[in-house]
Amino acid sequence: MQIKFKDVKKVRVGDMMIPQALMTDQNKMTVLEALFKGEYDRPHRDHFCGRIVDHEGYVIDDHYPVDKWIEAFAAAGLKGVSAKGAREILREWAMKREFERNDLIEYVKRNTPEWDGKKRMRESLIDLFKCNANDLNRDFAEYFWLSLYSRVMYPGSQAPVVMSLIGTQNCGKSYFGKRLARIITGNPKADSVQLNLAGDHLDFLRSITGFSVIASVGEMTGFKAGDLNKIKDFVTRTSDMLHYKFEGTFNQQRQFIIMMDANSYDGLQRDPTGNRRFYPVFCAQLQDQDGQPQWSDNFNAGPTIHSDEFEADVWQIMAECAEWFAENGDEGYNQFVKSVTDQVYEFNSIERAANRGTIHDPDVEAFLIDAIISAEKRVIRKRDKSSRVGVAIRHSDLIIAFKEVSRVNNPNQRHIALAMEALKADKQKTQNRLEYYFDGYEKIEAFETFIVGKADYDVTETKKKERVDDSFTR
Repeated sequence: MQIKFKDVKKVRVGDMMIPQALMTDQNKMTVLEALFKGEYDRPHRDHFCGRIVDHEGYVIDDHYPVDKWIEAFAAAGLKGVSAKGAREILREWAMKREFERNDLIEYVKRNTPEWDGKKRMRESLIDLFKCNANDLNRDFAEYFWLSLYSRVMYPGSQAPVVMSLIGTQNCGKSYFGKRLARIITGNPKADSVQLNLAGDHLDFLRSITGFSVIASVGEMTGFKAGDLNKIKDFVTRTSDMLHYKFEGTFNQQRQFIIMMDANSYDGLQRDPTGNRRFYPVFCAQLQDQDGQPQWSDNFNAGPTIHSDEFEADVWQIMAECAEWFAENGDEGYNQFVKSVTDQVYEFNSIERAANRGTIHDPDVEAFLIDAIISAEKRVIRKRDKSSRVGVAIRHSDLIIAFKEVSRVNNPNQRHIALAMEALKADKQKTQNRLEYYFDGYEKIEAFETFIVGKADYDVTETKKKERVDDSFTR
C-alpha cells in the first residue's frame, strides 16, 4: 500500500536523501484514510448505540484490542505506534461528522422490501394472539407497529402506550419481543431487555441502547402507589440522558418501545387517576367469567412466531408502515397516537370501574358483601326533579361493619372503595361525609336481595334497618 504522508523528514540512506514519515496524528489519519478509501464499513459514530464503533460494529473503548491496527500502521510505514496511540487516533478519526450515521436505520432501510399492497397491521394481533376481533384491538395493533417503525426510523418519536400481552405461560408472549428484536436489528443474539419500571434505569439504558428495540416489563403487581408517577414518566419519555466513563453525558434519542407480558391481569388498572399507558391484549381470549376476562391455557403462538413466514410478514409490515408515513407524515402519526391513547384511557376506565385488572384483595373479596348487609343503610330520596330513590351507606359505617365481620383491624379502604364502585355504587358526600349510593331501590330488602346475588352463598337472615331519610341533596 503506497501512502503519501503529509508530515515527513528527509534522512540520508547511503548517498541518497529519502523521505521518512513522522509519527504525527496527521500521518496516522492518512493511513486510516487509505485503508478505508471508498469503503462503507469504516469506524464511525453510531447513533443507534451512541458510541464510537469500528468497521465491524465493535465499540472502541478502553478495552478495545488494537494489535491489528498497530500492524496496519507498521505495514504502512509508521512503525512504533503504541496501543494507546492507536486506540486514541482511531477514535479521533472515527468522530468525523461525515462518518456519523445510525446503523439501525441503515439496516432497516436495506432490508425493507417493496410493499406487496396487502394490509397486515390492523389484523396482526388478532391473527397471531387470538384476542377479541374488535375495532380497538385493530387500532391498537396499527399503533403498535407504527410506533415500533417510528421509533426505529425516526428516533425520539412518541410511543406512549405499552402493549401488555396477558395469557398463559409459554404461549409466545416474551418470545414475540425477542423475535422482533432479532428481526429488526439483524442481530441473531439480540433479545428484549428486562426493565424494572420502579428501579434505577441507567443500567437498563446502557444494556438496551445499540442492542435491542424491545424493552420488556413484567406484571404490575408489587408496585407501590408512589411508583405510578415514575412509571408513567419513564414510559412517555422520548430520550434519555446517558453517560459512559471518559465519554461525557449525552442525550440518547429512544429507538426502543416498551412491551409487557404477564400471566395475570391483576394490577394493570391499579392507577386511581386513570390509565393511558398500558393496554391489555389477551392471548386466546375466551368469554368472561364472573365479570372477569378469561383466556385459554392451551394456546401457543411460539411456532408461528418462530417461522420464516412470520419474519417475512414483519418486513412486509415495515414496508406497510413506510407507506403509511409517506402518506400521513409525522403530524398524521401524532394525531393517530392521540386518538388511540384516548381510546385506551376510555377502555381502561370502564375496566377499572368493573373491578377488572385491579389489585384483588382477598379480605375485600371474602367479607365485603357481609359487611354491606351488616352495615347501617338508609333509603333516601333526591331533592331534584328526578325525585329518585335509592339506598345509601356511609363509608364510616361500612368500615365499622367490615372490621366486625372480617376481624381485620386495618382494612384497605381504597380497595373497599374500588370494590363498591364495581358494584355500581356512586360515591357522594352529604354533610361532608362520604357515602355510597345505590340508585333505584325503594326498600332495603330489595337492595339486600341484589347484593346477595353478588355473593356465592344464600343468606338466611338479614338485619332490617328502620332509619329512613327522605331528604337528600346530591
